[in-house]
Amino acid sequence: MKVKLLACTPDADRICAAAGNSCYSERCSAEIVEDIDPEKILSRIVGMGHHSVIEHAVFTFSVEGVSRALTHQLVRHRIASFSQQSQRYVSMDSASFVTPHTVEGNKDAAEIYDSVMDTIWDAYRKLEDLGIPAEDVVVASTGVIGLPLDITPIKNGIPDLIASLGNNSRDAAEGIMTTDTALKEIALSFET
Repeated sequence: MKVKLLACTPDADRICAAAGNSCYSERCSAEIVEDIDPEKILSRIVGMGHHSVIEHAVFTFSVEGVSRALTHQLVRHRIASFSQQSQRYVSMDSASFVTPHTVEGNKDAAEIYDSVMDTIWDAYRKLEDLGIPAEDVVVASTGVIGLPLDITPIKNGIPDLIASLGNNSRDAAEGIMTTDTALKEIALSFET
């Protein structure tokens, strides 16, 4: 696995503390940012359960050599914002997969696993050679895992995204479909 920090919020603890403390101060965060003790303030605010203040810090990583199983868990739990190389739209030049540690330690299991990966890769190449687009070959590449995962915060784009959707949730549901064949939608209404 290879993890590289691409960018981060400078002085992140101070920014988070100032933003969080502005909730409890008559002064705005810009006025108090230099006059605070970040460790003390964050300890108090986070200790009260006000965890959203840490979202003011942004860290962008490039992660490579991890399994699709891992990346799917990260994306499913929404602990951050993600951009991952698409297996539908990016044609792969060479096989890249992560072998589970439990398989690596067993010679017989490793032979079977490698054979399956070779078969999948061979089918992927043959389908592409026949002119099948990468987006349609993805079913043969499900086992090809370990592609780079760029984790890029997108929080600031959410208001624009929401505004662009209007009342059409179908566009959003279709936009996030990967290998699903049916839309997943739910509608709720409530009065406040």
